[in-house]
Amino acid sequence: MYAGQDPIAKRPHYLTETVPAGTTHIDTVAEKVLTRLLNQVDERRGPRTNATVGQLIDAYLEVVDIDRTTMRGWRGKVKNHIRPQLGMTPLTKGKTRCHDT
Repeated sequence: MYAGQDPIAKRPHYLTETVPAGTTHIDTVAEKVLTRLLNQVDERRGPRTNATVGQLIDAYLEVVDIDRTTMRGWRGKVKNHIRPQLGMTPLTKGKTRCHDT
């Protein structure tokens, strides 16, 4: 289900949830999943990005207004300390996933 544009990656993304094969009353379960996804989109509760901590930091560093020397120091700290530990960490988590197209 279309869930809007990723504010960081600037790409459309979709909420999905898989109903396992063999589920009893699969039609009823699928309808409940659809209703839940529709509610998430309506209430804007769905994850709004597939971005990682590293991508968020990169986007911030592109727009922040700081001195060149300060920027150089921040980039060094991000490169040496933050990105290796947290760079690939997703900003959102949960059983409902967003997909870029």
